[in-house]
Amino acid sequence: MKPAQKYFHFRFGLLAGLAISANLSLAFLALKAEQWGPAFVWAALASLGVYLTISVRPDSQSNNRAGN
Repeated sequence: MKPAQKYFHFRFGLLAGLAISANLSLAFLALKAEQWGPAFVWAALASLGVYLTISVRPDSQSNNRAGN
């Protein structure tokens, strides 16, 4: 893997992790305030972020199998 690809993977994972943790924090704060609707929305966004991080994550092996 090229150094630029490693940097992109690191940056992508870091940003995805920050977004997921922010959504979970907002869900927790909404639960503490007993606002169930917003808590479910933030939790759903966090789970969507986890799903997208796993499924859309750039994977060098799948790219190599497909094109190279």
